[in-house]
Amino acid sequence: MWWVQWKHQGVAYAESLRTPSKEHAVKLLREKISLVRAAIVDGTFGKRHIRSGGPLRSGREIPLSEAWERYRGSKTRKRPSAATLTQYTYQFDRFREWLRAAHPNAVCLSDVTKEVAWQFMEHLKQSRRLSPNTYNKYADTLDRVFGVLNKDAGLEGNPWGDIAHMSETPCGRKEFTLPQIRLILGKATGWMRTLFLIGLHTGQRLGDCCQLTFDKVHFDRNLIEVVPAKTRHSSRIVVELPMHPELRRHLEQVRGQPNRDSLNHVMPEVAER
Repeated sequence: MWWVQWKHQGVAYAESLRTPSKEHAVKLLREKISLVRAAIVDGTFGKRHIRSGGPLRSGREIPLSEAWERYRGSKTRKRPSAATLTQYTYQFDRFREWLRAAHPNAVCLSDVTKEVAWQFMEHLKQSRRLSPNTYNKYADTLDRVFGVLNKDAGLEGNPWGDIAHMSETPCGRKEFTLPQIRLILGKATGWMRTLFLIGLHTGQRLGDCCQLTFDKVHFDRNLIEVVPAKTRHSSRIVVELPMHPELRRHLEQVRGQPNRDSLNHVMPEVAER
């Protein structure tokens, strides 16, 4: 991204030309020089440029196209799990997609004002039908990214700092009754039946059930080895779960299906999602 810098009465100013093209930047530079000179002559320079370009800041602008990689490479950011970082990436990408459509001239971090931040969060409320928890995670992610890059970008404050969290209403959950379990087992087929049986007989979290692979299913020892995703990056403790006869019979049937020799995931249809 090309920039123009100049001095007037000993004060340095800078302004983004908002283009990566050198040829286009040269053209815009000529126009900018003419405008600055005219503003100095007619006495309107202060009104026109202090707000737009402003005094040259000690930090340097960060293009939004580079912001995420800068954040990932920062030594001051927290180090979450790979799964959490993937979620951050998704949320930041959704913000950039919206920004390109709603504010096509916003190309640098400093172009994201508090008003822009509020507009995006309102967009989430109105169009994406997110839960309060997900809404709050978007706000936290963007606040986190802009906070880390704040000094490098020369920003004054964080545009996401004043975004208030939505209140969350806890949703109670009740365990299935025995008649309900029988009803589900009588209706479920395919991978849905497999998923239900794994969850029922192992008590694993949904993500761990979906990612189960046959190399962790030991028919000779009648057990399943699991490294829970929640502790995979900390303790890495391997948990051995005995196989219920009903689950064992079902997994043997799944393993014996045609064309399953090359598929390690028990439920490849779900694992790929």
